[in-house]
Amino acid sequence: MFRKTRAERERELDQVLRGIADHPLSSEEVRQANSLIEQLDGQDPSVIDDALASRGLPSLQDLGRMQLKHGLAFGRLHRRRRKLEKTLGRT
Repeated sequence: MFRKTRAERERELDQVLRGIADHPLSSEEVRQANSLIEQLDGQDPSVIDDALASRGLPSLQDLGRMQLKHGLAFGRLHRRRRKLEKTLGRT
């Protein structure tokens, strides 16, 4: 019915960005685990799990659970961010 003002969209984008930053899949330990997994690409999963455990990072199984539990919400936040950035001309 009513269009949102630019300021309202800016506030909404700020909220979405905070939601992404605070999301469990954006945590530092998940980022480190994903980086290590990329470095060990092609290795046996047990080798990757051992490397993760030695650094105190979540296991492959834990990362998979987190992805299943939080992945959909994380994707929605990113889609909303892209839509707002496009609307605001920030792409």
